[in-house]
Amino acid sequence: MEANKTRRRVCVLFGGISPEHDISVKSALYALKSLRSAGIESFGYYLDRNNHPAGTQEILKRVDVLREEGILQPGSYDDLLKSGAVCSHPPDIGGLFSILLSGRFDVVFPLFHGPGGEDGTIQGALEFLGIPFVGCGTAGSAMAMDKVVTKMLCGANGIDVLEWVSFTGFEWERDGPGVVKRAERIGYPCFVKPARMGSSIGISRADDRDGLISAVQKALGYDRKVLCERATDAREYSVAVIGNERPEASLAAEISLWNDFYDYPAKYGPEAVDDIIPASLNPELTRALRETSLRAYGILGLSGMARVDSFIEKGRVYVNEVNTIPGLGGNSLFHRMWEKTGIPPSRLFERLIGYALELTDSKPFPSK
Repeated sequence: MEANKTRRRVCVLFGGISPEHDISVKSALYALKSLRSAGIESFGYYLDRNNHPAGTQEILKRVDVLREEGILQPGSYDDLLKSGAVCSHPPDIGGLFSILLSGRFDVVFPLFHGPGGEDGTIQGALEFLGIPFVGCGTAGSAMAMDKVVTKMLCGANGIDVLEWVSFTGFEWERDGPGVVKRAERIGYPCFVKPARMGSSIGISRADDRDGLISAVQKALGYDRKVLCERATDAREYSVAVIGNERPEASLAAEISLWNDFYDYPAKYGPEAVDDIIPASLNPELTRALRETSLRAYGILGLSGMARVDSFIEKGRVYVNEVNTIPGLGGNSLFHRMWEKTGIPPSRLFERLIGYALELTDSKPFPSK
């Protein structure tokens, strides 16, 4: 899929209110660099943690912090930041949408991770305004962001998922002991997760009742909906998917662990683990993993791009979660899997822009 050469002015939106704010900055800088390397004219608008448009000085301060934390390498993206790739900010969010509606950009690339961006909120606004954008639509984004909905839809369509229980903050406050009893039916150890969060934020392993109660309280600090899931010693794998009606799956990656699970430091810290690409699986399991990833992508009604994470336990593939705005840059898996599959970053971003334009050109209700 080729992006139309005459329609290649792209706006990257990033930052925002999510606890995954810093990972959004990391992904956006990588995307801007890759888009420009592909010859695609692209500019970024940065939103602070209150969703207010912020300017060059604010993004430079944030980049300095990420370098100190080891999420970005020293000196990384200096040339990009000096080039004016991150635009001067409009006075407010209304001003930003005025720019998007002005026709200055042909495509918007939303790179908000987690709540307030990956969950269908920005996609709904862009769809309502008729602005083309990269990635999944409103419904698919919202369903994939909710781990409980993802498990329900996959399970109902014959895709294996690990045993799970979910509940709300209201249920926990009304009858905590009853919720604990329900959760204990899946056994220990188990993992407790905010249902609508990413980057392993708010996730804990519980080995007993006290650990479960503590883990639930932690998860409720991020989301009023909680998922408890059976722990497994199985290895975790990831497959990147791109495309609209005829999606393609990348080579699989085997996620390397140095903790109980693939947590935030393992993904983004200075000692981030180096995953194995391609995964060391036999051809049959590799095929099953890729086919299951494509099935999950279709069941959730996704488009553009996603990363599907799964376990393989006793020869069976269990879908874990689906990320519709996967992390980019550094040790992030999405672009690395495609590079190993034979699609370099510049070509990958060309294709993602092309998928956005393809959806726009095939709207069921074209304007007169």
